[in-house]
Amino acid sequence: MTAREAILQYLVGVLATVDGATLYRSRYAAFTAEEGIAVLLDWTEEAPAGALTPASSTVSQDLTISLSVIARASDPQQSADEVADQVIQSVHQLVMAERTLGGRCALLVRAGTKKSAEMGDQYPAVIEMLYRARYATNASDLSALS
Repeated sequence: MTAREAILQYLVGVLATVDGATLYRSRYAAFTAEEGIAVLLDWTEEAPAGALTPASSTVSQDLTISLSVIARASDPQQSADEVADQVIQSVHQLVMAERTLGGRCALLVRAGTKKSAEMGDQYPAVIEMLYRARYATNASDLSALS
């Protein structure tokens, strides 16, 4: 298993306890209103961090992790991001509680939040929280944490 996948699987375990939502890992199917609030865990980018040299046997990587909260507001007086707010707070607290992700990275940092409104019934919105995890692997083995 790659270091990237080990980080994502760790987060699946951490986020399994989030209240008021269902967690999905890399889901690409549409969400229905009946599913309620959903949290989608995925990664968006993995890139070398810092200078690379031919002699180096260790490569530092920055992994961008996406946690999207998908919510709908059945009441026109309430926005979907208001509906999702408690889940957003819970997800953030769970993810940031152990910032080395059980020793799988050197440090996890928050990298921003984006909101997009979607067309559909019950005014859906997607609130995407981005996190960046820095870790190091052996240059010839993506599964070996250094």
